[in-house]
Amino acid sequence: MSVLFLTEGGTDYGMGHIGRCEAVAQALAEYWLESVFMIDAPQDFIPAFPYEAVYFDWKREQKQFKKEFERLRLLNNIQAVYVDSYHVNGAILKDLESIGLPLFIMDDQFMYDYGYGTVFNPTVTATKADYEHHTEETLYTGVRYIPLKEAFWDLEPPSYLERKGVLVTLGASDTKDTVQNIINAIQDYSEHITVIDLSGTDFEKGGNVTLLDSFVPSQRMQEYILSSRMIVCAGGGTLLEAARCGTPAVVVKVAENQDMNIKAWSYLGYSRYAGLSWEKPLGDRILKELKSFEDHILWRKASQVGNALVDGQGARRIAQVIREATEGAARQNKLHENHEPCGLIAKNFLKANHKEQLEILEARN
Repeated sequence: MSVLFLTEGGTDYGMGHIGRCEAVAQALAEYWLESVFMIDAPQDFIPAFPYEAVYFDWKREQKQFKKEFERLRLLNNIQAVYVDSYHVNGAILKDLESIGLPLFIMDDQFMYDYGYGTVFNPTVTATKADYEHHTEETLYTGVRYIPLKEAFWDLEPPSYLERKGVLVTLGASDTKDTVQNIINAIQDYSEHITVIDLSGTDFEKGGNVTLLDSFVPSQRMQEYILSSRMIVCAGGGTLLEAARCGTPAVVVKVAENQDMNIKAWSYLGYSRYAGLSWEKPLGDRILKELKSFEDHILWRKASQVGNALVDGQGARRIAQVIREATEGAARQNKLHENHEPCGLIAKNFLKANHKEQLEILEARN
């Protein structure tokens, strides 16, 4: 059985949506559930993506969506649909629910209170009171459902003295000028600075700055975050990974939809907000906030807050909810198959036209 993920990525959308879906897919594998993807992103956006995927704008190209969905449903025995996107609306969700499979929606922007499917909102500020059209059975809120990749599930954060240096990463957004400004401001402050930047820019930097300019797998990312005493990052998924690792963060806002998340984590005492990525005095503000964490007591408190709130098990909790729903769907399909001697897959194959049958067979072989 498989779960179909509908998501997006790229320079405009970043890497967060795909990363969160991949985390849930990794957790589903513990239940022997496979995962397939439809992604609105360039095909080469993530090198060596480990799951079967087709790349097109599934939100707008409805004819292609229907064709690909039927093909994947036949080949992969899809039993549920999982949506992680900021660009769907009530009509799209209604159409997805009408397919008749369990529908799950990631909603960290409080956008999808339509009453369709089961919603996960893992933001630190989310409560069930934020949703009028969902019941206890179709709504899961709070930090218990933060989906992090497998590398962040089970770990023990090192102490202050076991770490060194600063990690700088602002995700996949085009922030090369911001990164250069940060390097200029802090390169004389820290004994070692690691910069992860995918823009391809040849930065001016000192000998204490290591630049990583290609995609970093999650296990390596975990190692970089755990070994760093501080991190300078945006307000998306990396902030949550850093909280899990107990690495205090100085946060730069690179998108308006990060505002609430940044404010909440700063209020809770885990991180410090430095400002907007395009503000000129940003580098000086970052340096000031980094220096504030030289207080070991303050650093330890922030580290403990982040690690206590993000326990790394969110993807597993989401997978458990999906598994329970797919078991119910599988039982219903099994009952249906008892009245269809040829079985569900064969029945759907026979309903396809000749051209579609050839495509199915070619893909299978």
